[in-house]
Amino acid sequence: RENVVHHLNGMYAVSIWDCKHSQLLLFRDRMGIKPLYYALTETGVVFASEPKALFISSMVAPRMTRNGFCELLDMVKTPERTIYDGVFEVRPGSMLIFDRNGLRKETYWALQAQAHHDSLDLTIDTVKNLLTDTVRRQIISDVPVCSLLSGGLDSSAITAMAAKELTQGSLPSFSVDFTHNIELFQADGVRGAPDAPLPDCWPSMLAHSILSCCYVARKCFMAPSDTVYCER
Repeated sequence: RENVVHHLNGMYAVSIWDCKHSQLLLFRDRMGIKPLYYALTETGVVFASEPKALFISSMVAPRMTRNGFCELLDMVKTPERTIYDGVFEVRPGSMLIFDRNGLRKETYWALQAQAHHDSLDLTIDTVKNLLTDTVRRQIISDVPVCSLLSGGLDSSAITAMAAKELTQGSLPSFSVDFTHNIELFQADGVRGAPDAPLPDCWPSMLAHSILSCCYVARKCFMAPSDTVYCER
C-alpha cells in the first residue's frame, strides 16, 4: 500500500481507505503542488483539498490564531502549519497513516544533495529533457491552457516549451504587476532587477498573446476577507 507512491509521477493528493487493516492513508506529491489539509477531531480525522471544505463539515471551527496571522504575512511558510487553529497541511513527499492507534507520519521522498560530475553539455540535455517531459505531461487538459508569465527564467522557459508542444503553436499568457513597481523597485539579494519589462519581448518570439494585469497595492490590503478566503 505504502509503496504505491513510488510508482506515481506528477502532482497528486490521494486518500486511500485500507479495509483490511482499517487504516486511512493520506499522501501528497513530492513538490506539494496539490494541496491536502486535515484536522484531528474527538472522533477521528477530517481531510480535504482546502480548509473551507473542513469548515463546512462543522467538525472544525474557522478560528485564526496569532501565529496563524503571522503565517499569513510571512514570506516563508512553516511546514504543516496553516493560518487556522487545528488545521494542518500534509507535507510534500509525506504520508499520513490514521488508525485506532492514532496518527503516524512518514516521509517517502526527500531531496538529497549529490555530487555532480556530468559535463555542461550533458547537464543541459538532461535538464531540458526532464523539463520538456514534465511540461508535455502537464499541458494535457480538457480546458484551454494558459501560463502565468512573470518574465523570469522559470516561467519564460516553461511558457516557451509549452507553446512549442501545443499543436496550435500558441499559448495565451498573462502577467501581473503593481503600479509604479519599476520606478520604486529596489534590488536585493533575491531580485536584482524587475521582471516586468521582459514579458513584452515574448509575443514576437512565441507568436502568442499576453494579457497584462496591473494592480494598486493598496487595494490588495483593503480586501482582507478575499485574501483569507483564497488562503490555501
